[in-house]
Amino acid sequence: FLGPIVVAALGSATRRDVAALVLAAVGVVLIADVQLAAEPAGMAFALLAALFWAWGADESIRCSQPVYSPQMRGAIVHHTAGSNDYTPQQSAEIVRGIYAYHARSLNWCDIGYNVLIDKYGQIFEGAFGGLDRNVEGTHTGGFNKETLGVSMIGNLEEVPPTAAMVSATGKFLRWRLGKAGLNPAGTATLTSEGFAGTKFAAGTQSNLPVISGHRDYNSTSCPGVHGYAALTAIRALAGGAPPAPEPTPPAD
Repeated sequence: FLGPIVVAALGSATRRDVAALVLAAVGVVLIADVQLAAEPAGMAFALLAALFWAWGADESIRCSQPVYSPQMRGAIVHHTAGSNDYTPQQSAEIVRGIYAYHARSLNWCDIGYNVLIDKYGQIFEGAFGGLDRNVEGTHTGGFNKETLGVSMIGNLEEVPPTAAMVSATGKFLRWRLGKAGLNPAGTATLTSEGFAGTKFAAGTQSNLPVISGHRDYNSTSCPGVHGYAALTAIRALAGGAPPAPEPTPPAD
């Protein structure tokens, strides 16, 4: 795909803005928050090229306004459980499909995840309302408040996440958890609101890592056996560890 042109002047604009969509059509990458360059974690995030891509959300199908939590306490990692066979250009189409399914078929009014990350390391803003704000998503039954839902695009029950996917996830969380003042290696204490598939009855508290998997909170295999195994590396990256190199292809 086309080389990125970094646009910092959009401020708090999201990937849904008309201007953003026009820019995306010619391969422009969007940095969603101009304050990135003023913050150490944000600066590293920007320089390491974990980038936000506009994906063409149809706002006519969104039927609610964002709800904000007063604070963020943790991040919950998912996988979309869809195809692993897609090109960089097809990722936005996949996100649009998930958006339509969540908003219309499931009647969630918007995409449930706050952030989606593809196998090429492209980062897509999910639920409307601002990546730097505590938008309540619809991603983990009983624990949507005070959490960030990050979903890796693909079926990680079948294949491991790529190094680019793991790196982008870790670097994004380093920036986002840094804004929230959270230690990526710490523990999140959350109160369950109850849900048919939750592991915690309504009103009880969980004490799990700040960066956890969906299966830690709900009765599910998400984020897949390989996605869950990658959480150790993601936590390390979020804490500032250097990313692992991409594997070298075998010689002919």
